[in-house]
Amino acid sequence: MKNRTDEVWAALATFIEERGLRDISQIVPAFETHAKTLVQNMRAALLSCNEQALELQRKAEKCETAFVTLSFLDSSILSGAYDLRIDFYDGGFLGDIAEACVYFAYSPLIPIYQESVSVICREATKHFTRFMDYEKNALAWKYKNEVLYEMVISVCSICLLHPDMADLWTQLNLSQNCVFTCGRFLHDQRLYMRFLPAEGVSAL
Repeated sequence: MKNRTDEVWAALATFIEERGLRDISQIVPAFETHAKTLVQNMRAALLSCNEQALELQRKAEKCETAFVTLSFLDSSILSGAYDLRIDFYDGGFLGDIAEACVYFAYSPLIPIYQESVSVICREATKHFTRFMDYEKNALAWKYKNEVLYEMVISVCSICLLHPDMADLWTQLNLSQNCVFTCGRFLHDQRLYMRFLPAEGVSAL
């Protein structure tokens, strides 16, 4: 069966771009509505991951945390579990196989994403006959990678830089100049934030 995802995406490029910009504009309002829960969940996730890392360090299986990765999971559209994976790595980075990881739920963003996918798929059916379910899923996947990914990373930035997180940084066992990265799990990681003991985290 022919997969017309790229053809549909190209045909609806302007419509999808406008929808994406609309979604991105809703990030701050969505965060403000759910700020307390999101910040508390981020704090809990980081503290839990820190405890896992400390336990591994006590067993001499891991060194001090030098990298914190925020990973967008491509599997989320299939599993329905829209979570971000957070890992604490030592200086070996992805070569550190002593796993310390937790999951952070960004569920307040999901209704925004799902509504847009529905709207885009309805628009596609106006221009393409017999637009199949597998094509709708492929279109949803592409929109997730193009737009939802950026929305999630933006919300994490707001969480990490939130004033209610300021006291957290003295509770985490992070190395001097610990680096925060973001990307997709195990690949496409890019520099994101840097930790300094006297200042907490700052955006790069």
